[in-house]
Order: sequence, then structure tokens, then C-alpha cells
Amino acid sequence: GKSNLQRVSLCAERSYSSDLDTAFEWLAKDRFLNEPESHAEIKWFHPSTSTNAIATDIPGGGIDDDGIEIKRMPIYPLGAVHIPHSGENHTIINIDQKNVKMATDLMNGKWENSLFCASLRARDTNHIASVGTLMQLLDAEDRSISGAKTWPGDILPTLNRVVANCRAVGVVEILSIEEHDYEEDDYL
Repeated sequence: GKSNLQRVSLCAERSYSSDLDTAFEWLAKDRFLNEPESHAEIKWFHPSTSTNAIATDIPGGGIDDDGIEIKRMPIYPLGAVHIPHSGENHTIINIDQKNVKMATDLMNGKWENSLFCASLRARDTNHIASVGTLMQLLDAEDRSISGAKTWPGDILPTLNRVVANCRAVGVVEILSIEEHDYEEDDYL
């Protein structure tokens, strides 16, 4: 006869997507240990506890003792990153206030050649991968939304949003994240 069993999906409610375990750090280490010829080891930084004398010794950037160019630039931490071919364009929609601020600073010339580093952030540990994609902001458009209302008619706060058109310029190794008393709206 027919079984009386029903298929059931079990779901656990989470408050935020950051509550979910991404296991990026474990996955990177596992791939490196099991296939070292195909994968490089990735170091991970915690944004508030990572410092390194190399970057702090060269305030605006420069050339280190090995002839490698070192630059200061902001980091754009993302929950998913792929290393694109240099020269490819990408659109990034910024709604997080710290990323809107970074895009605005890039547009206003605060950072040399509008360069920034897109890097993987493990949502479960908040660690930043030591490998990133060097990106250049080509242009950006403010697409903030104001005056929106809820169904009962209450006015919602303005949603600050910047749409950035960027180009992948290369691959970088992140040497350090500067120690800083970060405010909630500060970017790395």
C-alpha cells in the first residue's frame, strides 16, 4: 500500500543572513590542503584586530624592499566574490551606508585613481580574505529613494543608494587592515 509518510522541510528562522554559516574559511583551507597544486592558501583578517607593520610604515603607499608596489585603498567586503578578468566592467549597487560613503569618496577623488579592493567577507566570522580584486570606479549615480510610504501612509526614511560602474583592474594581496576606531558608517 501507499505510505502515509509526508515530506517535511525543516527550516530554522534566522534574524539576519549573517547568522548563517558560510564556512568560507574552512572551505578555502580544505581546498588548499587537499589540492595544493590547484589552490593557494588564503589568510583571513578580522577588520578590527588586524594590523601589519608593512602597510603602516608606508603611509600613502610606495615600494617595499622587494620592489613591490604597495597602495592604501578602501576595502569593499562582499559576501560573494569571483576574480574577474581584468578589464571587465561590473555594476555594484550600494545601499549599506558605509559603502555609499566609500562610493561617494571615490567619486570625489579621495582615493588615488578611484581604486578600491573588493574582497570576500565570511559572514559567519566577519573575517576578510587576504586576496581581492583591484577595482576602479568609472562612474556612479545617486539613486536614493525618498518619500516612499508604508501601506498605512507613514513616510519611510530615505534609502541612500549609489549604483557604481566599476572595472576590474587586477588581483591584489591585502597585507593589512589599518587599526582604526571605526564608526558604524565607516568603511574599511
